[in-house]
Formats: sequence, C-alpha cells, structure tokens
Amino acid sequence: MGELTDKTLFFNMTDRAVTHIDTVGLRCDTEGNLFAARHGLHKVLKISPAGEVIREYSLTMGYPTSIEFGGPDGKTLYVAGRCGGKWGRGPGCMSAIQVEGAPGKNWAILHSSGR
Repeated sequence: MGELTDKTLFFNMTDRAVTHIDTVGLRCDTEGNLFAARHGLHKVLKISPAGEVIREYSLTMGYPTSIEFGGPDGKTLYVAGRCGGKWGRGPGCMSAIQVEGAPGKNWAILHSSGR
C-alpha cells in the first residue's frame, strides 16, 4: 500500500465555537465546487476548488443529511434531513434549492450517456 504525502488542507469543517455540527452530505458540480450539508447548522455550503466559501444556503431544517442534484437542468439541489429532532429523531424533511452556476457532476454524467 502507498502513503499519502504532501498533504494540504482544503477546507476546515470544524466549528469550534459550536457543538454538535457535522458535515454529512457532499456533492460536486461540474465546475469542481463542493456542496456540503452542515448537520446542525441549517445550511449547505458551496465551497470553491480553492477552498473558499462561495455561498451559504440557509435551510428550514436544522439537520440535513443527504444532498443530490436534479431537476431539468441539474441545478436543483435536493436536501433530505430531519425537520426538528437531531441525531435520528424527529420527522423527515425535504427541501429543494435552486443553485446558480453549473449543474451537479453526477447529474451531468447521467444525462450525457445518450439516454
């Protein structure tokens, strides 16, 4: 097995001032931006390939767990999670966010297969 060398920090997801915050759902768009669901923060972050936060999308649910791109142009970010209760308790919720810029990478791959 090989070793990881010359590592660099891309983005620090640690929120030291806030407890019970996790980063769970991760997806990329076709421009290499990372979308990260912040479980416990009511947010999805859009992070550039350079590691800078481009945008914070606010959510009505506090505990997002999964995200995926969809819609007719691949620019709708579907967010699943818990409406109120944390750590697996409480009813489930779903939100749809229109994002600016490029479509999701997985969506683009699926729609370029000639189907």
